[in-house]
Amino acid sequence: LEAGDISKRLATWMVNEESRPGYDYCNYKVHKPQANYPGRLITSGCGSPTENLAAWSDYYLKQIVVDLPYVLKDSSEFLYQIQKFNLTQPEKINDIILVSWDVVAMFPSIDNVMGLKACHDLLEKRDVLFPSTTSILEATRITLENNISYFNNVAFVQNNGTAMGPHNACSYADIAMHPIDHVINNNKDFSIALWCRFKDDIFCPWIMGLEKLHEFHAWINSLHPKIKFTMNYAEDPLEGIEYLDTRVYIKNSFIHTTLYTKPSDTHAYPNPNSCHPKHARSNIPQGAAKRTKRICSEESEHFKHKMSHINHFVNRGYNRESISTEFNKCDDLDRPDLIGDPEISFNFENKECGRRIPLVLDFHPSYAGATRAVNKHKHLLDLDDTLKDVIAKDKIFVTF
Repeated sequence: LEAGDISKRLATWMVNEESRPGYDYCNYKVHKPQANYPGRLITSGCGSPTENLAAWSDYYLKQIVVDLPYVLKDSSEFLYQIQKFNLTQPEKINDIILVSWDVVAMFPSIDNVMGLKACHDLLEKRDVLFPSTTSILEATRITLENNISYFNNVAFVQNNGTAMGPHNACSYADIAMHPIDHVINNNKDFSIALWCRFKDDIFCPWIMGLEKLHEFHAWINSLHPKIKFTMNYAEDPLEGIEYLDTRVYIKNSFIHTTLYTKPSDTHAYPNPNSCHPKHARSNIPQGAAKRTKRICSEESEHFKHKMSHINHFVNRGYNRESISTEFNKCDDLDRPDLIGDPEISFNFENKECGRRIPLVLDFHPSYAGATRAVNKHKHLLDLDDTLKDVIAKDKIFVTF
């Protein structure tokens, strides 16, 4: 506040006088019965003293993450990178070993000194150094060092690393891993054709043979005393490996992808008669249909997973004919259009959207006329000379 990086109003928002410690809980990995269902510790920052401070720092950290060269935003960007690799480096595909790595306990393993230094170095490269790097780093440091939570009526404070739960955890972790990504991709002893990392999951089509792969694995595990990698590679290129929600395999000198779901996935889609808005219920099968078309690079795989998904929806009570119609609509869609191009940035300054004002309601079928009622009475805003200048009536909308 004294440095002029935040306003008094923002400072008041950051200090939550009714805050309470966070709480810990476990997300059990039900897809790993062979490991006795290990738990992933999550610390919820909801209502905690550092919740808003973490949100403020994340606003600026995530703007840096967008430009990191090895970080994936989602599986669509991964599919784009595979598509691009097939077009630009086809001569390498027949010699490839498909490999995935996992960073072991990445979030709690990131040393605070290492993470804050990575944040400092990248924040200093911003075109506009406002808010100051010092303020953003201080906010990040406070959230790291004051992560206080309760579990079973016992208070804990995290001494190192970042918890999984605070607003800025993912952005901070991605930035902290960037120096390691950079070192890996600039070692002249190893040729990295493609390095894609989504949080702690990494994909790499390896082109230097199996012996060199094991040498590389040992080397990356020596880069930092706490950051360790486990490796999985495809012994059969046609069988491939799982990465995110895809199975990646090589066929006819192309890297292909198809849909992958964990064995524990029960496909428990909401019942079609559930108390959800009509558009939400209809968008679920539409989204599943587009996702299937987007991920499956071969028509035979697309057809197989399309029929499988139709059966999943029918088992949940959906009408087979209407679901089949929804999935069939995607047959003629262009897959590259569904994948998109993440290298095309969106210029928000050119979008004249203005400030939209939502009226947020808990959904109930009896509220079906809420939008109609709001639209009917919007004109009343024009009766007040002050309100009509502050609130544009065409920007008000109802949402659930």
